[in-house]
Amino acid sequence: QIRTVFDELNSKQSVDRTEYESECNENYAKLTQKVDDCFALVLGVTDFKLIRESMITVQSEVKIAKLKKEQRSELFSRIREAFSQFDKKKDEFFSKRREERKSKLGEIKDNLVEKLNRFQELLNKDIEQLEVFKKKIEEANDNEVLVNDLNNRITAMNARINDKNKNIEDTNARIQDIDKEIAENQ
Repeated sequence: QIRTVFDELNSKQSVDRTEYESECNENYAKLTQKVDDCFALVLGVTDFKLIRESMITVQSEVKIAKLKKEQRSELFSRIREAFSQFDKKKDEFFSKRREERKSKLGEIKDNLVEKLNRFQELLNKDIEQLEVFKKKIEEANDNEVLVNDLNNRITAMNARINDKNKNIEDTNARIQDIDKEIAENQ
C-alpha cells in the first residue's frame, strides 16, 4: 500500500513537473518575443519614454513569470543588452542634437557679427556726415535758411545715430546671449 502511495505521488509530481515545464516554456516564448520587440523599438523609434517604459514593463514581467532559472537569466541578460543599446542610442541622439544646436547658434552668431559690422560701418558714415553738416553750419552763419536746413539734418542724423547705437547694443547683447548658450551646451 505504501508503494501505491509513492507511485501515485511520483506520478502526480511527474505531471506537475511537465505542466511546470510547459508553462515555463510558454512564458519564455512570450517573453522572448517581448524582448525582441524591445530591441525593435530601440533600433527603430526615438520616443525614448515609450522605449524605456516598454523595457521596464518587460523586465517586470520577467521578474514575476514562471521561468526556469537559466531562462530568466538569459532574458535578463538580453534586457540588459537592450538597455545598453537604448542608453547608447539616447546619448548619440542628444549629442547629435547638441551639436546641431551648437552649429545653428554658431551660424546665428556669425550672421549677427556680420550685421553688427554693417551697423558699425553705417554708424561711422553717419558720424562723418554729421561732422560735415556741423562744418557747413560754421561756414553758413549768414544764410538762415541753410542753417535751419542743416540743423534739421543734424537732428535727423542724431536720431539715426541713436537708432544705430541701439541696434548695435541689442545685437551685442544677443551675441553675448548666444555665447553664453554655446558655453552651457559644451
